[in-house]
Amino acid sequence: MDKFKNFLKDKKVDKHFKKSGPGQKLSSSSGQSPSIVTGSAQGGSVDRVAASDVAAQAALKRLYKNDPSQELTYSQKKIQMIAKKELEEERQRNDPNSLLKDLALAEKHVPDVKEFEHSGAIEHVYYSCELLGDDIMLPKSELTKAIEQFLLEQVSCQGEDNVIPAVLLIFSVNTRTQREGAIDILSKYVKNIIEHPGEDKYCRIRMSNKAYQEKVLPVTGSIEYLKAVGFEEQNISPKEGEPSEPFLVMTNVDDEKTAILISGLDALQNGQCVPIKVSRNESIFILKQNQKISSPTLSMDFYDLTASEIKKEQQSKTEEVEKLLSLRTKEMRERDQKLRDYRYKYSLIRIRLPDRYMIQATFGCYETLETIRFFISEHLSEAHQVATWKLQDPLRPSTVLDDKKTIGELGLAPAAVLHFEWLDATVGHCLSERYLQIAKEFESS
Repeated sequence: MDKFKNFLKDKKVDKHFKKSGPGQKLSSSSGQSPSIVTGSAQGGSVDRVAASDVAAQAALKRLYKNDPSQELTYSQKKIQMIAKKELEEERQRNDPNSLLKDLALAEKHVPDVKEFEHSGAIEHVYYSCELLGDDIMLPKSELTKAIEQFLLEQVSCQGEDNVIPAVLLIFSVNTRTQREGAIDILSKYVKNIIEHPGEDKYCRIRMSNKAYQEKVLPVTGSIEYLKAVGFEEQNISPKEGEPSEPFLVMTNVDDEKTAILISGLDALQNGQCVPIKVSRNESIFILKQNQKISSPTLSMDFYDLTASEIKKEQQSKTEEVEKLLSLRTKEMRERDQKLRDYRYKYSLIRIRLPDRYMIQATFGCYETLETIRFFISEHLSEAHQVATWKLQDPLRPSTVLDDKKTIGELGLAPAAVLHFEWLDATVGHCLSERYLQIAKEFESS
């Protein structure tokens, strides 16, 4: 929405098995008997099962020979069901397709999915926003408070359009559930005045009202919004003879105020948050000759297991051993890889340059490799801007990294080291002078 874009700009903002065929009823009166396939493809045990099936049907025929129309008693039906079940179980035990099907059914586990903020390699994740300036980098909770303070100052400015900062406040500071409930009620307040001009009952909001107390008052920015569209706080008596109490009142609703209400309603229904982004929190290091880059430590959440998680882990190991001893299809093996899905939101990426310099920065796991490439290009010296280069994962040297895939999809989380390799002949340092000046020695942990 242009209003929000303009405001943010002004404030420096910008997811078979084959079927066995039809069954054969034991109580069938048909004279046909099931065919028995002979040959090396069918074992003697299967022949025996088929022969037993024929014998069972013959016994049932003899049982009802004198009275074919007689219905089965409960006991007879039960015996028939048990016999049928036993025959079916024995048939399945000797059918290799059935064995594979049972293995697949046994594997319908709920994937063990966990999402962590970041690994121990990242001390803190910092954020920034254009509204406050890219030079201000804070943890998300602190940045949210700073945005709140800035917008509260904006809505208190006299002579300015305070509707936009009030709407940004509602969307940026509150949870989705909170703001959705408040927006519904605030929209109703404003719509009633627009649709029923001149009716005083719609121009007064009782501040002791249950809906107002539960849905509007707890939401930061809601009172500021109401005041920005023209409401004023007054103590008035609800009825004659009753004590006065606080109300939000709008008086003298003329064409100018109606226009403000219409514009304010549109802003509220099309509102947006102040856009924030992960701060790279970059560092430039210089490495010693043949210095190794140590592997980062994992988050303690990986090791802090509850009793139920330990039991689940033991069960997982037992199942893994059983799977190794069984015949498994490609589909089954792929499904195994999804049973344990641990994800990170952020990753620490280290780019090792050929001249013993290293760039370190934080990226979101849903950002693409192309984002990393763009980040690196901003650090290259002017003489190297036109040279071609590639990124290589040293753990998978034969793999070509796809620029369009995310960091998570490429398996570069929770931390990774990428090697920067020139495809053209170059001379001199890769980094621009201003980054060379701030480089510090890398200390292996």
